[in-house]
Amino acid sequence: MRFLASTCLALALAACSQPPGPAIAAELRIEAALSERVAALGVYVLGPKQTDGIFLTCPALMDNTGNRVAPDDPKVERLGHQEATFALDDSTVSLTEIAAGSHRLVYVAALDDENALLGEGCREDVTVESNATTSVSIFVYEYTGG
Repeated sequence: MRFLASTCLALALAACSQPPGPAIAAELRIEAALSERVAALGVYVLGPKQTDGIFLTCPALMDNTGNRVAPDDPKVERLGHQEATFALDDSTVSLTEIAAGSHRLVYVAALDDENALLGEGCREDVTVESNATTSVSIFVYEYTGG
């Protein structure tokens, strides 16, 4: 699949207080066939377990068989969320008050102008360290579910 290398989103998850808080820099690559239809991005940072004690995984978030877990499901530990307008050039989205810890998930939903899901990407097992920036790359693929 071809990806637009220039379609990146630096996602900074940092607190404004001193000393600097934990941060994630996520480089997103949007599938080329998808990028021209994307109007907005929803970026979520999620904890490793649901309230029922079951571990959350990227396959559970991106399941196309009807058993998917939504990133805004009340069972999910949502550590941060930001909606961003999509542009082909680089842009930055900042989220604050993200708790440091291990096994974090970063999930991205690419939405059209009617807020329908066009594509998604996910990265799991991300460690967010105190006073540091963690870099991750996430590919956003076309959503094929119903």
